[in-house]
Amino acid sequence: MYIKGIPALRLLCVLAVGIVTGSYATAAVPPAPTPLAPADGASVTVPFTISWSAVTDPNPNGITAYNWQVSLSSSFTSVALQNSTNGQTQDTVSGLPNGSYFWRVQAFSGAFIQGAWSAAQSSSVLESLLQAGLDGEFRDYLGAEQAVMAIELLLIERNQAARLRPQLDALYRLVKDVDAYRSADFIAGLKDLRAAM
Repeated sequence: MYIKGIPALRLLCVLAVGIVTGSYATAAVPPAPTPLAPADGASVTVPFTISWSAVTDPNPNGITAYNWQVSLSSSFTSVALQNSTNGQTQDTVSGLPNGSYFWRVQAFSGAFIQGAWSAAQSSSVLESLLQAGLDGEFRDYLGAEQAVMAIELLLIERNQAARLRPQLDALYRLVKDVDAYRSADFIAGLKDLRAAM
């Protein structure tokens, strides 16, 4: 089939190239949102809410969504959780085990253009681990021993382990011997640690 001497396939290709090189391909990239909460380095309890600033799309289409990711690494080489909102500037993060995490967010425009990622923010799930211990969740020796090791790692990452070494050492003494472990003593040790934080 020909249209005014141009084969239909060539006309289709010309139209496709025209669309790709049109306004959508030259649309500006939305700016990165600014993370608002939780504060960088905060201890949080799962579930927790992340929030960020709204951004203005430099294109007439507007921002239609925000994508967010949570990772164990600030480079986001692997992603533990990810989700999107329909334009809302907050969302709830749940289902994470205790640990330190980084999160970031990006805007997505109505022109189907992903914006730049925000700076990575760190959060640790230390508070939920401490609260579980204070609530008596670590009745057995093995759970308490693992909790102390996890707490120490989170404090090392937050550069607080050296300052809290006396309280950490006291907790380690409480989980040194399976036969000597007492849940009430462990709870008292966690209270001392929390008070020193």
